[in-house]
Amino acid sequence: MSRIRLLISLAILLTFSASWPMLAAPADKSEAASLLSGVIRGADGAPMPGVTISAAAVGGTITTSVYTDDQGRYFFPPKPAGKYRVWAQAVGFQAGRAEVELISPRGTRQDFTLAAAADFERQLTSPEWLSALPDEKPQDIRLKLIFVHSCTTCHSTAFALQNKFDEPGWKAILARMETINVYGKAGEPPNPVIQHYKEELAPYLARVRGPGPSPLHLKPFSRPTGDAARVVVTEFNVPSASNPNELVDQDGSDWSEGIPSGGNGSAGLHDLTIDRNGNAWVTNGTENRNRTFLKLDVESGKITNFRLPAPNGFARGTHGITQDLNGIVWINLFENGGTFGRGSLLRLDPKTEKYEVFTPPAEMGTVGISVQVDGKGKIWATSDGAIVFDPATKQFTYFKPITPGTGGYGVAGDSAGNGWFCQPGLDIVGIADFESKKVSEIRLPARAGMDEISSEEDRKFYQTAQSSFTTSVLPAEGPRRMTSQGDYVWWSNWFGQSISRVNIRTHTVEYFNAPLPNVSPYAMIADKNGMLWVAMPNDDRVAKLDPATRQWTVYNLPSHGTNTRFITVDSHKDSVEVWEASFMTSKVVRLQFRTKQQLEAAANLIRGTKKLRDLNQSSGLRASN
Repeated sequence: MSRIRLLISLAILLTFSASWPMLAAPADKSEAASLLSGVIRGADGAPMPGVTISAAAVGGTITTSVYTDDQGRYFFPPKPAGKYRVWAQAVGFQAGRAEVELISPRGTRQDFTLAAAADFERQLTSPEWLSALPDEKPQDIRLKLIFVHSCTTCHSTAFALQNKFDEPGWKAILARMETINVYGKAGEPPNPVIQHYKEELAPYLARVRGPGPSPLHLKPFSRPTGDAARVVVTEFNVPSASNPNELVDQDGSDWSEGIPSGGNGSAGLHDLTIDRNGNAWVTNGTENRNRTFLKLDVESGKITNFRLPAPNGFARGTHGITQDLNGIVWINLFENGGTFGRGSLLRLDPKTEKYEVFTPPAEMGTVGISVQVDGKGKIWATSDGAIVFDPATKQFTYFKPITPGTGGYGVAGDSAGNGWFCQPGLDIVGIADFESKKVSEIRLPARAGMDEISSEEDRKFYQTAQSSFTTSVLPAEGPRRMTSQGDYVWWSNWFGQSISRVNIRTHTVEYFNAPLPNVSPYAMIADKNGMLWVAMPNDDRVAKLDPATRQWTVYNLPSHGTNTRFITVDSHKDSVEVWEASFMTSKVVRLQFRTKQQLEAAANLIRGTKKLRDLNQSSGLRASN
């Protein structure tokens, strides 16, 4: 075989690899693609399925992660040639690390042998910790759920339990938590739930996570297999709003370090949308002086900050974001930094990057933290109840809730042009009929099984302490974020550990249990194929629900402590791409999906490349770079 024929054959193979659907092309298209692959084995020599393999160009800000198949093999999408840091992680094992040179077009193979870790506590995710807590007695179940309701609304179980304290230590932590808000700001009025339960929680936590012998039986969950192991996860590191010239120092990529505590101002990235050019627009939900929202250029990883001035030198705060059918982006905008002060709507044209702000009349209240577009093109937002903006008339309409305090957190605009709203402190979903201007509500039943473990005092407290932002004691479902899909509206039941679907015409409510034990769904979005994608922020996982079969697929994220509070899909591509923003680790995250056939093609490509290289060598020929 001639050298020309060999090089043509190799070029065809690499071109086929680079054309896999749904996989990212090299950032610099002038650089030839190179392949990175390998096999992960345990100390016994057996292949390890479901291991997380991550690769980042040295000095770069973009990390790509894949997972090993049932034979322990991994295959990255084609990447530009150059030097990369590569690491392999599995709970219960020491990480494997290497620095490799990707050489085009030959590709690079990097195998790892992972040794068992003597102590893997800090590698565990929240549902693994919760599954280890004692639950053989009703009182243990009760205290476990009080802990979940009191201590994990804003950060993860894993963050709370990865350290040990005696009873005075836990009491000191709970006393501090009483007066700190969701963004870590001190001086708030006492949290009624923590205040009520701290005398029970402190000894319980000292018993399960104190200096003495622990009753916990820690066991890692099974690693991903099948479709869950064929995902490609890309993480775009974003400098924090507080420190815009440096990346965060605790980004969750090293599991042995445990759950990040926030690092150098990392918290902030909240909701996002993907425009028609594939760029991500992301809100920033914490008080800072530099960023109101940002644009991420997905090809280069470049971040552009947009700052609207607020009083006292702060940038105006944002939280919710949506995109209408014309590709216009809508963001809720607060007059002060963070999520404080009167709210407005910001209309942004991604093409021109020009924006204008619309503020409702004072008598209508405010634009709250969540925004969504309905099937008629109107923009719905939370308020005390709900408020809606018609872009055609530039007029706001306000819907006052029947039960005060019902709105303010989740909102959805349905296909018929009506609004839905909720708040996790009340198990009520409000309905705003746009044409009649009437408001109605659905009262959710108490979470099943809670009566059996609740005390009389718990039930009394539940009745007297509702409507607080963080108040959801044992019987509560805690509806949180919402989305619409055809004839349905969905919402998450944060404390109920389920999601609900309501028919917008019959108002019939169905429940779908969470895909794993001890996980709390948060935001959700439906894709064009009818699949529902759910963010589980404290659990470092993303779940896909097929509503027709009620079957779940759970995808692990490659970083821990992400606290991903929103999820969206890129509706402009033929393939499904799912996006999240990591609130605590300051990353924009993309999930892309490969088929079994595509991975087999990758394996054949690697074998074919090796065969051609061997043939080159035996023929005395050298492949060109």
